[in-house]
Amino acid sequence: MKHFLLVFLIIPAISFGQDCSLTKSTDDFTNETKITTGFVNFNEGKNKFQLSISATAKEIDFFFSLSGGAEGWCFDNSSTAIIQFAGTRLKSTNRNTGSMNCRGLFHFNFRNLATTPSALTRLTTHPIEAFTFKSKDNQYEFHLREEDREKFMKLVDCIIKESKTLLPVK
Repeated sequence: MKHFLLVFLIIPAISFGQDCSLTKSTDDFTNETKITTGFVNFNEGKNKFQLSISATAKEIDFFFSLSGGAEGWCFDNSSTAIIQFAGTRLKSTNRNTGSMNCRGLFHFNFRNLATTPSALTRLTTHPIEAFTFKSKDNQYEFHLREEDREKFMKLVDCIIKESKTLLPVK
């Protein structure tokens, strides 16, 4: 009977556990704790890109690698990422917060607050149809497959929940 009760109590804890594997580290210079998803692949073929989401006590950073490190995909601080949500005309525009580069690397950030910014929450509640990255010379569009839409929403939801543990306790 004890064994049955133990199994009965453990199964719900396992089944509702998060499907996210985050890496926690400490910055050597600032001693700040940082969690990250590591690079996750989305799509295939020419439409393939990688995304790593990192969180500190101050911000949540979305880091895209669009060209696999190939030269020629240039972004600077005037470049933008437009997120088109599936089934709606709703869009979100984010400016590149990374340094100027020609390797297809693009960053945008959200502040890590006790109450999650609505633009960040929207990424977990509305599936994304496409990302459009615009530089002054080019435009790159990446449409997400259905399974990648779900994967993206779960990834963002996971990092948001875990980022709250990094906030200072008041």
